[in-house]
Amino acid sequence: KKIKMEWVTKLCNETKQVWEQNGKYPKGGYAIFYSLPKINPTIALIGYNPGGNEEDFDEQNCTTPPTENEYLTANTKYPMAEKVRKIFDAGDLKWALADCVKFNLYFFRTKEAKDFNNKEMKEFCERKVEEILDEIKPKYIITEGFITYERLKELLNAKEERIIKEDINNRNIIKIGKTNKNISLIGMTHPSRTRRKGIGSINRMLTNIGLELKQIIK
Repeated sequence: KKIKMEWVTKLCNETKQVWEQNGKYPKGGYAIFYSLPKINPTIALIGYNPGGNEEDFDEQNCTTPPTENEYLTANTKYPMAEKVRKIFDAGDLKWALADCVKFNLYFFRTKEAKDFNNKEMKEFCERKVEEILDEIKPKYIITEGFITYERLKELLNAKEERIIKEDINNRNIIKIGKTNKNISLIGMTHPSRTRRKGIGSINRMLTNIGLELKQIIK
């Protein structure tokens, strides 16, 4: 089911206004959707904030959301997309990734997540993310990283139900909660290479996350 594009345009215009009111901070600009927004997707896939710098800012892409899911079309220059694809491929869940709406908890772009720390701008994004979720009504919410999961858990008054650990090293790889609107909130450990030593270790982790998601997503 298609979403009303007037609503998307309004969200983009409000985001642009907040960015300009703050002196066009951060310099990297902003980005909202990485796939076409739609009603009742299988997954709302939510990261922390857009990475990169001002060279990656495409204002036109913000006012006109992509028609394709960038996580399915991105090349190796987009390592996060590559890793998330590996997770969903490992769980035979490419269909679910194809039926997702991808966006971030915070819309404003910084090279490092820690560099975005404007309280008012964060609160603006959090309000808008709640509006997006109310508008699109996903079956599952999946976060890239536990920091995003924990913040959404607070915002959506979610109750944590269980934690899944890796057998190999007993590290948490998935956290599962239920929002106040009875939507499954799933946090997966951040797929970033910097968290692991050795490509074999990373690929094993991505596979394990995918196999666990296969048991959850129907």
